[in-house]
Amino acid sequence: MISVPIVGWAEAYLADLIGSTLGSFIAYYLGQRYGLNILRKFVSSTAADKIDGIKIKKGYEIEVIFMARSTIETLAVEALSYAAGIMRLGY
Repeated sequence: MISVPIVGWAEAYLADLIGSTLGSFIAYYLGQRYGLNILRKFVSSTAADKIDGIKIKKGYEIEVIFMARSTIETLAVEALSYAAGIMRLGY
């Protein structure tokens, strides 16, 4: 948000929103396309197996993603998007 004095609040917020959404979409796509193989390049096999073992009840995907994103916030949004793609959650 350092660009606020240069471009203004609305433009800076819009750029941040678009960048965050696009980044999450790309992470989700990579997770869905390459599955656990891409995850194992970034985390240990044990951690990847734990993520693979998570089961989310059908119909609660949005709530789980919202709560996880609210709890973890910005630092792990991409990791959450990869995991959502790996678990084949609906986008």
